Amino acid sequence: MYYFWYTGRVFSNKIPMQSGITFLQSLWLEAIEAQIYETTLSLGTVPASIVANRLGIPRSSARYTCERLIKKGLMIWSIQGNTKIYTVENPTKLYSLVIEQEEALEKKREELGGVVKNFQKLYNPFTSLPKVTFFEWTDGIERLLEEMLDKPTDMVSFGAGDYFLDSAPDLVNRFRRNAVKQYKNVKIIRASKYRDRHMNETNQKYKTHYFRLLEELKIDIQIVEDKISISSIEKEWAMWILIKHKKMAEAFRQIFEEVWDNSLE
Repeated sequence: MYYFWYTGRVFSNKIPMQSGITFLQSLWLEAIEAQIYETTLSLGTVPASIVANRLGIPRSSARYTCERLIKKGLMIWSIQGNTKIYTVENPTKLYSLVIEQEEALEKKREELGGVVKNFQKLYNPFTSLPKVTFFEWTDGIERLLEEMLDKPTDMVSFGAGDYFLDSAPDLVNRFRRNAVKQYKNVKIIRASKYRDRHMNETNQKYKTHYFRLLEELKIDIQIVEDKISISSIEKEWAMWILIKHKKMAEAFRQIFEEVWDNSLE
């Protein structure tokens, strides 16, 4: 037995909700509209009383909803004897709802342009406090890495990806594939024990150096524009931090370049 809310009361639904109903609701149809649309579609041309009986709802509710679907261009009506009967339009009419959403979205996009201009007048670009975000678990580090891939740019990194490969190979390899597509140029300083793994790399975007003495790096630091990500997936010290601050990112990049110049090729 299924239930749905309508005008403050609960009515029983005698048929199971079909998979298409959820999608219909994403097209701006209310739950009751989606149910009546799909029910009438299967019944053919029927009066509201039959639809109401099939769904176990008041006839007035079925009739009111059918009229709403007519206004949305998804249903038509006619008179048979003294009874008003309803028929669902060809399902291709559903495209009109998508077009309506597209038009509404375009209108919002145009309105947003004016709103953003007003907000920019209020925005203080000299805010000094960094924005720090903490992420948790595997899905957290995926979201952090997505933040670092939001637009084409350059990236420098004290890389621990090779160390992370043992714990999360799919995640690391997926990020590396996306990085190849997204970043313009990449400079990475890796732990020296992984030198053999990268000796034959031919990707022109990537330049790799190695620490002179550090054999293993268990924390990954990436600097991209005004963002710094710090990641560790050790069980005892799992943490993912994203810092957004222009001056701090510049300072980290200066430190990176100093180490880069004194690292092994």
